[in-house]
Amino acid sequence: MIANDNVIRYRRHLVEMLKQEGYLSSTRLEQAFLAIPRHAFLDHLYLRDATSKALKNRLVQAPPANDEAAWQAWLRTIYANEALITAVDSVGLPTSSSSAPNIMAAMLEALNVQPGQRVLEIGTGTGYNAALLAWLVGNPHLVFSIEIAPELAQAAQRKLDEVIGPGIIVYAGNGLHGYPPGAPYDRIIATGSCGTVPLPWLEQLRDGGLLVMNLRGRVNAGSMVRLEKIGDRPSLAAQGKFLSVSSFMVLHDGDQNECASPGKLLATYRNLPVQTSFSVSSQEFDPTFLWDSHFGFLLDMVLPHACFAGMNDERTQTFIPCLIDEASKTMLAFRSTEQKDSRLLDVRGDPGVWERLLETYRWWLESGRPSISDYTLKIDAEGTARISLRTKQASAIWPGL
Repeated sequence: MIANDNVIRYRRHLVEMLKQEGYLSSTRLEQAFLAIPRHAFLDHLYLRDATSKALKNRLVQAPPANDEAAWQAWLRTIYANEALITAVDSVGLPTSSSSAPNIMAAMLEALNVQPGQRVLEIGTGTGYNAALLAWLVGNPHLVFSIEIAPELAQAAQRKLDEVIGPGIIVYAGNGLHGYPPGAPYDRIIATGSCGTVPLPWLEQLRDGGLLVMNLRGRVNAGSMVRLEKIGDRPSLAAQGKFLSVSSFMVLHDGDQNECASPGKLLATYRNLPVQTSFSVSSQEFDPTFLWDSHFGFLLDMVLPHACFAGMNDERTQTFIPCLIDEASKTMLAFRSTEQKDSRLLDVRGDPGVWERLLETYRWWLESGRPSISDYTLKIDAEGTARISLRTKQASAIWPGL
């Protein structure tokens, strides 16, 4: 079996990398990453099968303890700075993962957990992050974790009991509702993304408590935000700022239907008749900014029912960036032309969507191409959210709230 000091070497290497890249600055958090073994929470992974044209994920089990060469390879995978898929659905799409350590470190730095605080974690996953939280607060009984998939909750509970001992109870349930029996909390952290700030989380925070989560739009993949609760419960007031671009799996709500994927929408909208076509120069609008996270953040507020998609032009074998707006039943498709500095825009539906897109793009450029971290978020006592950029109001309300 591989020596324990060899395992520690991998943990130290991960910590040094996180420090060098600026994700880890707290001494206590550094000690937590050194103390809690990531590999103890992972006995299997789903790795991308490079030989499959369908890009399926292949189940890989932890190797036998007496195969040292295989264990070395396994530990290199586990302690790499990568998100690791741990569960897939019936068609092979990822449904749960162990987040990349740099994202975990960034969120935990922002959460600023102190000894003796009560913490609620939304999305237990493997249990690794819950174990880090338990180390930071100094008492596992102060950490509450909730996981929507019962089988994942049971597996995480078993591993947490083995690694840190009794204390943390993993509750199987819908994390979007929080966990009222453990409230009020000093800290809440969500390891999945959602399109709104769930109001039960704010209600369950104590005055001055912090929430760190990933707020996800339909164009922008996600933004990490930290909010501070203002006032005692049941007030929902909070304020804070967006920290960085980040991407997490969506927190599922069994009571709601999921939005159709861009791929499914594209299959429908590409068959709509073209209402108008005209040339658009790259100076007027550069469609590559449709997949710029910072522009996408603003676009989500202006067109909250829009999403970015793309398709191949069968005639020219070129990529066509598209914007689909479900609210107006419209698709904008930017087709390549022989002129490198322009594209042909096909409007299927309402031309007003193009006008709003262009207006938003110009506003973003005139504002100096603000990044996600330039915006602030304020939620009033009734739960209405407003996002501001410096002295300008970016939007009256975040979509969905």
